[in-house]
Amino acid sequence: MIPVVVITVSNLIVVRSEGLLGIYSGLKPYLLGTIMSQGVYYYFYQVFKNKVEAIEAADKKRGREDGSVRMFSWLVMAALAGSLNVLLTNPLWVLVTRIQTHKQVERKIVEAKRETLLK
Repeated sequence: MIPVVVITVSNLIVVRSEGLLGIYSGLKPYLLGTIMSQGVYYYFYQVFKNKVEAIEAADKKRGREDGSVRMFSWLVMAALAGSLNVLLTNPLWVLVTRIQTHKQVERKIVEAKRETLLK
């Protein structure tokens, strides 16, 4: 666990070097990735949920079950939706990471040029 003091000092260093908005650098690509990832997860979770509920309703009509979805079924649906989410959005997260690191590299290059010009 990272002590609060380290986080506070790190934030102060970022604010001093990049300004207050530096704390939020990389937020846009991260939000885009999160929106896409959550959308994929909830879409597939709903698809699996509808399918399982339809199967349970059909079993209830046949008199086999009481029509309720069991806990294990909910866990399997969540695991399947989560697995599909990771498989489908991993390339997006790679892109988000590259965008964020590319911006950091650009900043370092600009700072190095600025220091060279000031010398």
